[in-house]
Amino acid sequence: MTQSLFAWAMLLSAGPCGPRFDEPKRAQPPTREPASLAGQINALEKEFQKKEEELSRRISASKDPAERSKLCQEYRELRASREKQFLELVRKNPKDTAALKALKLVVERGDTGKNARRP
Repeated sequence: MTQSLFAWAMLLSAGPCGPRFDEPKRAQPPTREPASLAGQINALEKEFQKKEEELSRRISASKDPAERSKLCQEYRELRASREKQFLELVRKNPKDTAALKALKLVVERGDTGKNARRP
């Protein structure tokens, strides 16, 4: 009898050893699937649109010609970067129907200045 009381006392003092059923299981973080091409294009378009609007405001507010020139150069670089990223997405997914939208954006809003590539 003493041994069984001793065994029960040891078990009770050790606490729960197995899984605790009173605590909810932690939710596993969702695995991020790669976004569809259309989703990537829309996200890039929104990102660049915000940056272009902000740069455009800064150019309009600028009174110093040197600063304005610097901001215009930054704007041209942003447009070139956008084109490069859109074309990279198209090259990775040439058979996706959303690639047409990316190409359309490049053609419509592409660099038409002296930096534009000519065939």
